[in-house]
Amino acid sequence: MITSIAANHAKGKSAQDKIFGANAAAVAAAAKYGADKVTNATIGAILDEDEKLVCLPTIEKVYRGLATNELIAYAPISGLPDYLEKVITLPGLKAISPMLLLPVVQALSIILSGTIWTQVKLR
Repeated sequence: MITSIAANHAKGKSAQDKIFGANAAAVAAAAKYGADKVTNATIGAILDEDEKLVCLPTIEKVYRGLATNELIAYAPISGLPDYLEKVITLPGLKAISPMLLLPVVQALSIILSGTIWTQVKLR
């Protein structure tokens, strides 16, 4: 038996994830119309013609070169300060208020922390 500790107003609610839903729709369309007629362009993974996972050589090289603590460490809740500052001050983003941009950049910082962005520096 599972005991929920969610607030009463949140119990029993569920939703389909948009990315997984889009992927499921692409997979269903490929089954219905033929894989040669459908391109699954959902975010997540790159597959080759045989539907095997693909990793770009540069990404693999950087990933395999990461120290364990850089690979699995969590980002601070507010994001990585260096990364946040560099993204917010990128020329193409200067017109956007930092108050609007910061939450998005923070979320990306957390998602990317411990993987590639700890090694690749924005220039």
